Amino acid sequence: MLWPKEVPRIYLLISGVWEIRVGHSKIFDLAWDDRLVLVDKSSPNHNETQVSCNIIQSSSYVELSIQTLLVNGDKSSIDNFRDFISWRFNYFYRRWLHLCLNDSYREVRYSLEWLASTPTKIRMAISAIYFVTNTSKVSRSHALSIIKALRIGGYVEMKEGYLIRLLKALPERY
Repeated sequence: MLWPKEVPRIYLLISGVWEIRVGHSKIFDLAWDDRLVLVDKSSPNHNETQVSCNIIQSSSYVELSIQTLLVNGDKSSIDNFRDFISWRFNYFYRRWLHLCLNDSYREVRYSLEWLASTPTKIRMAISAIYFVTNTSKVSRSHALSIIKALRIGGYVEMKEGYLIRLLKALPERY
């Protein structure tokens, strides 16, 4: 089997928290314990958008070889990898659609719902405003006003800037 010169690196994150960024700008995904992460291996001289990671919390990980996985892996490993790739592309497609909405409240709502769906260790490592401004195109001041209104309205529980939990479903409109 022929492989391109530059194949993505595949990491199995054993512990810790990583931000996955596309083009070194907005957070596109989060990874934590027992998650697979794909990172570009291409040279920064290429004009292609690269995927990079910021380590948020001390981490341990294992680098996996796609060649080893596909050539030497058992059927179950290959099926799991295929399912993972399928799920990730579907997830990225939905995430991209939300970024194209041009509706500030919906972007903030989506980011808060995303953050609320993560484990407590992630919510306590990343402040809500940092997460919202790094996953959306909403300004910090506008995001703060939306989060404040949601907190006053009894929709979110916050502590020292960190999202504890959503108390009820966030409204469709602001």
